[in-house]
Amino acid sequence: MPKRITRLTPEQEARFDEWADRWIAVGLATAPADRPRFEEAARACYRYAGLPEPKVIVWCPSPLVVATAGPIAAHMLGGGAVDEAVREAVGGAVGGAVGGAVDEAVREAVRGAVDEAVREAVRGAVGGAVRGAVGGAVRGAV
Repeated sequence: MPKRITRLTPEQEARFDEWADRWIAVGLATAPADRPRFEEAARACYRYAGLPEPKVIVWCPSPLVVATAGPIAAHMLGGGAVDEAVREAVGGAVGGAVGGAVDEAVREAVRGAVDEAVREAVRGAVGGAVRGAVGGAVRGAV
């Protein structure tokens, strides 16, 4: 079992920027993944943690697909408590995002329609009244 690190040695501190730059480059990399190497490393992590290795490793084209596919897979595989937790988490996140977007879209659509309807009604009523009053005043003056 590796020893827990609580402090860096002066030598480790001296190499900190080098390692930070290396891992920043890894995080920003967009080259194709070495899938066999990753899959073996993932299985080794499971073995080290004393967990059963995954039977299948599913590759997805983007983090967005992973975020969507994971909950769907958990639901379809019937995860019991996992299913409920996923349903609550996804339902809350999606409900909040969609609800907010729908509320805003409806609010703007209704506001626009009501503003236009009121504007036209006022324009028609006031315009008709003004035309009638001006027309009557002109006819009475003649």
